[in-house]
Amino acid sequence: MSKKTGELLLKLRGLMTKYGQLSAYIVPSDDPHMSEYVSSNFCRRAFISGFTGSAGTAVVLQDKALLWTDGRYFLQAEKEMDENWTLMKAFMPGTPTKEDYLSANLEKSSKVGIDPKTCSVQLFKTLNKQLKGAGMELVPVPDNLVDMVWDDAPAAPSAPVFVHDLKYAGESSTSKLETLRKKVKDKQCGSIVLSALDDIAWLYNLRGSDVNYNPVFYSFAIITPDDGSH
Repeated sequence: MSKKTGELLLKLRGLMTKYGQLSAYIVPSDDPHMSEYVSSNFCRRAFISGFTGSAGTAVVLQDKALLWTDGRYFLQAEKEMDENWTLMKAFMPGTPTKEDYLSANLEKSSKVGIDPKTCSVQLFKTLNKQLKGAGMELVPVPDNLVDMVWDDAPAAPSAPVFVHDLKYAGESSTSKLETLRKKVKDKQCGSIVLSALDDIAWLYNLRGSDVNYNPVFYSFAIITPDDGSH
């Protein structure tokens, strides 16, 4: 049964107008760590579109809403999305990419919003380059607009973090940090910032359960030649 999204889209479009006169708003599937799997409070694309598959990107315009996903999920998306949404069958002949569609269907000087915490640097650069070439602007919106219409959003996970025993880890976190600090120093860098959850869990020999079926915990880490904070 499809989820009714009309009221949600109406509220989201109101926020798009309020936060910068946006002609479109992009809702990726990612969390701020670019994780393959995310905790329930980051399932914004699923919430706004009704489509619960693991891969896809929603794009909401002022007069329509579109969902790009790949061939694994065409049937599922058609069943889960209501009449407000159009399925864009990614990688199929005749289906434009998101940036191609926006460039062709929005007026010049249009603004396209995205939460910069939910897209990779590469994706942002790709979108920005093509939209700029079409006379449009990609606008980083610091406050996630979907969160503002998600009244009963799940709380952020706060499961306990525990030590991964040395007999399983194979190397102490102290040793790993010393090696990494040396590499940072050799590169003449002031620090390295880690955002990938598995990298942080490995480096500090810690484990968690913030994401279902993944032994990780939400965190960032900054390692300097003399210190490693997280």
